[in-house]
Amino acid sequence: MAEESVKSQFLVVTLKPEMVSKAEKIYGIYERNGVSHVVSAMLKEAA
Repeated sequence: MAEESVKSQFLVVTLKPEMVSKAEKIYGIYERNGVSHVVSAMLKEAA
């Protein structure tokens, strides 16, 4: 995936730490009082 990410983007839905640790940016979605909220975090500097 790392080689392909140079020219492509990937959307992966996972709870596996092994996959999350390779990401540059992660998103989380949670629900509170019937409203969905999206949070994000940058994990690595983009090349």
